[in-house]
Amino acid sequence: RIPAGTGEILRVNGGEFQIKDIQAASADGFVVPVVFKDGSAGTLPRGFSLYQNFPNPFNPTTEISFDLPVSVKVELTVYDLLGRHVKMLADGIYAAGHHNLMWDGRDEKGSSVASGIYFYQLKAADFTARKKMILLK
Repeated sequence: RIPAGTGEILRVNGGEFQIKDIQAASADGFVVPVVFKDGSAGTLPRGFSLYQNFPNPFNPTTEISFDLPVSVKVELTVYDLLGRHVKMLADGIYAAGHHNLMWDGRDEKGSSVASGIYFYQLKAADFTARKKMILLK
């Protein structure tokens, strides 16, 4: 357990070493970015990944996370159970690293969508992945 805010959790004096990976999460399961004292970010992801949204089921918002090993054009789209486009959450170039986006259960017009099963799909370079989520009102 680490107190909220900025704090030092590891100090290494002298010697030669390489940190391969550091992962941290908040008490509610959200990934927390790790930044070194010199301002550099932790290691970059080794590959593309799309994670399960959290929370799931959700109401009214959910967080969708993904990893990119390189900077690339990203499309993150929400579809309904019949495969109809509901909302484009991302459409542009994203830097390499870990990303979190929120969906508020609204369509492109800003209207709240109905309770039910939805899919979200990530397209980045040659990578495509899809996951299921449930909106319960």
